[in-house]
Amino acid sequence: MQKRHRRGAKLRQDEIERIIGLLKQGATPKRIVRETGVSLSKVHQIRRDRIPRLRIRSECVEITTDRGHIARYAILDIAAESRVEAVDCWGTVELSETGLIFPLHWRGINITPEESTARRILISPGMPARLDVAAALPMEDIDPDDPVVRKAAMSGQVTFMNLGSDMKYVAERRWNGAGCWLGQPGALYNPDIRLDAYVRPGTYRVNVTVGCADGEGDRREYDLVSPDSWDGLRLYRTQ
Repeated sequence: MQKRHRRGAKLRQDEIERIIGLLKQGATPKRIVRETGVSLSKVHQIRRDRIPRLRIRSECVEITTDRGHIARYAILDIAAESRVEAVDCWGTVELSETGLIFPLHWRGINITPEESTARRILISPGMPARLDVAAALPMEDIDPDDPVVRKAAMSGQVTFMNLGSDMKYVAERRWNGAGCWLGQPGALYNPDIRLDAYVRPGTYRVNVTVGCADGEGDRREYDLVSPDSWDGLRLYRTQ
């Protein structure tokens, strides 16, 4: 049986490294206490101070516009809840109906047509990042002075992003304005109803997972409402 660590004693560096290694392997704090004899409070302290940890926070739906192109996005806030930065952060969404998994785009990262996957980012404590889960588009370009856009601007919802889609490109695919696209970078750059990331109208169960290098991630389940018209896009936490 592991000898109990002396209360108040300072941990050696090799003991700290062993605990960090066990945490990264997925060991629970109670298991680490059993294997090392270190107190539970010290294990939790090392976990807070030395292990990156991501958490999915609130969800929202916002209007985004750039030079007349507008879209409605379902977005999640992702926070680093530890005291260290989380590096190489990524997010995916799984559409339960098909089992397909798609990489998700981080808001604020420019999208290029060459991207086949999503870039990874760094998330610092106190500075949450935003993850695009889905996007819905209007049937045609809307003037920036349209009341819908002005209302969004007044409410502070409008943010600028390099949206590369051409609405004529979408219309040529006999799209009727219904449905949405999951937040895969390629689908956001050139939305096409032939893509696997296109979701027909209806309510779907989706699983969003976030992770980072050498740290803890998070996973949550949502109901995604793919709309008949772009303004009906919704994302709800499942009960």
